[in-house]
Amino acid sequence: MMNFAIDHQAQSNFSQQKKETVSVSEITIAKAPGLEALWRDLYLNCAEPNPCYAPDFVKNIYSLARLKTKAKILVIKKTTHQGPEKLIGLLPLGINFRVFHSHAPIYMAQHSCYNGSSLPLIRMGFEEVALSALLNWLSTKLSANGLFMFYEFPMSGPVGHSLINLLKEREIPFTFNQKLERPLVDVSSAKNFDDYSLLLKGRTKQTLKRKKRQLSSLGRVTFSAHTGSEISKTLKEFCDLEMKGWKGRAGTALLQDPRGKNLAFKTLSSSRFGLTRIEALRLDGQAIAMNIYIGLEKSSLLFKPTYDEAYAKFSPGSLLHFEAVQQLYKEKWTQRIDSAVLPSDQLGSIWRQRQVVGNIIFGFSQNTPSASVSLADLVMNLKYKAQSIL
Repeated sequence: MMNFAIDHQAQSNFSQQKKETVSVSEITIAKAPGLEALWRDLYLNCAEPNPCYAPDFVKNIYSLARLKTKAKILVIKKTTHQGPEKLIGLLPLGINFRVFHSHAPIYMAQHSCYNGSSLPLIRMGFEEVALSALLNWLSTKLSANGLFMFYEFPMSGPVGHSLINLLKEREIPFTFNQKLERPLVDVSSAKNFDDYSLLLKGRTKQTLKRKKRQLSSLGRVTFSAHTGSEISKTLKEFCDLEMKGWKGRAGTALLQDPRGKNLAFKTLSSSRFGLTRIEALRLDGQAIAMNIYIGLEKSSLLFKPTYDEAYAKFSPGSLLHFEAVQQLYKEKWTQRIDSAVLPSDQLGSIWRQRQVVGNIIFGFSQNTPSASVSLADLVMNLKYKAQSIL
């Protein structure tokens, strides 16, 4: 564990000017239960919600990936001489993070688990304090000349602003790699669904209405949402539907991946997890399109969609995405849903808000050569180009 004194500028974030320290430590996932109560409180009161950092989700992901004894969680706590320690930051180091080592900048160490995110989980109001401690830890614990990369990092939120400001203040070289926009739907963008529908292009609305009329001529079209005790049964229905499509033929369906299967039936359907919602578009009671979401009231993630290819000409997936927006304004079950896809995806024409994300690569200290950052940026661009060609 490393302790860092809070400077006067950082202390201005607190209501009381007392002697305070921020400690940074690593723990394995096996020791996470001792942190669970603090973690849950942090998760509910974070600056930027991240559905993938729900305690039960992270613990099960690590366990299923057989990383239980190796996976690390970076824990940031604040303590005062008169009060108890407070968890102000947390970063599971096994979900979409990359470290560029100083001795070999083109080498990358990475663990990726499904739709994880590298956005640190930080308590609201403690963004700069927690990130400052994180930068101190990186420079002293790992390497003064190394590089770190947050993958698909949201740039416009409070955590992004704080990190960029700190990097500039400390004169630490950084760059953004592979900037992109992700479609999302945010209930604050409109008063109601009628106002939201004005954001859609006329052709999009006309096409969806026509497709729904055509589909309705085949039978009764209904929408359903499932949570809680219904998840286990509905999840099996989702997996069976996915197996019938191209993912089943390609061998990438949940049921064909042992880890994915365990994730589905031991985590997402668990009453203890309690963060799963499944929506379905049905024709005469048979599901022809389904979406899995994970998250809470503040923010949710479209974890996995699927549809029945036999009805592809009616665009059942798009019809479900459109219906999902209507239901969101009716139920207000979450404030926003992140699509985790590119705007070029068909979903982008229906979910009209955008979130700018990018891979932010930065040095561990101001001593990091700018050339190392540029080299890492080049290597990542070459990697993406190679992937697109293959």
